[in-house]
Amino acid sequence: MSQHYGGMPSGYMNTSKYKNTGKAGQQFGGSSSFNGQAAFNAAQYGIEGLSEGLGLFNDAGFLEQKAGLKDISAKGIIEEGEQRASQIERLAYKTTGTQRAIIAKSGVTFSGSAVSVMADTQKQFRMDIYRTRLTAASQSNAMGYSAMWDRIEAGNKRTAGVAAIGQGILKMGASYAAATA
Repeated sequence: MSQHYGGMPSGYMNTSKYKNTGKAGQQFGGSSSFNGQAAFNAAQYGIEGLSEGLGLFNDAGFLEQKAGLKDISAKGIIEEGEQRASQIERLAYKTTGTQRAIIAKSGVTFSGSAVSVMADTQKQFRMDIYRTRLTAASQSNAMGYSAMWDRIEAGNKRTAGVAAIGQGILKMGASYAAATA
């Protein structure tokens, strides 16, 4: 065994220079004063910091859950937009089919103004389909951005929570040191 710290075995520190009588409240170094109120006040700082920090952590968790719900909602907006686009597409096929039947029944050939009416109808339906999909994508993106900002705010709350806990610990130590000095 190697000898360190005044001949003590390795891993031990010679504490014989510190006065410790074993009495409650007595400090190493010989200070015999103990102020219970000062200790209580110092502990309050630590508890307040911990409480504030945990509150901020809870807020961060709430914001994360809110962001998750917004993600689900964004996916739902896209799915709903696709369903509406499919309904418009089915209506377009039905409408152009009805137009063809009316034109054929009337005996008019598929040329000229009859074809141009059908083409215009199909074009209008395609525009409605694209507009529906674009609106859904825009709403979904807005929801996604809102979720992203909630996550950023949650991260800020977690950082503030750690800082609040740290500040509480520092205030506790400083208060106790000042009161017992």
